[in-house]
Amino acid sequence: MQRGNQQERVNRLLSRLRDGECRAGCAAQLTPFSGGYWSEELEADFRIVPKDNGLVVRLPGSMAFAPLLAFGKDAFVGPGVGVVKFFRDSGGGVAGFTISRYNARNVRFVRMKPVG
Repeated sequence: MQRGNQQERVNRLLSRLRDGECRAGCAAQLTPFSGGYWSEELEADFRIVPKDNGLVVRLPGSMAFAPLLAFGKDAFVGPGVGVVKFFRDSGGGVAGFTISRYNARNVRFVRMKPVG
């Protein structure tokens, strides 16, 4: 798929989600997704926190945050980030996520262990 077509689809989806309700739940249901995640492939860390009716992600090498809006069970979408799909461990806890966008598919991030 060409970049322009995918970006248009993401923009349409974001527009619909901004006008709707929080589909995956609000703050309390989003808390389990928050934390630090590491990608061995990119050698980068992402920090995800709940905000309003979705999540925000701190972009690597920046203090900028990008919104992630829920569009399905354990799935979010955001401008510049693409589709974020969380995966869970055998106990049902959030273990990490993958990112897919026009130039990358299923880039894996795993939850970092808290220090201390």
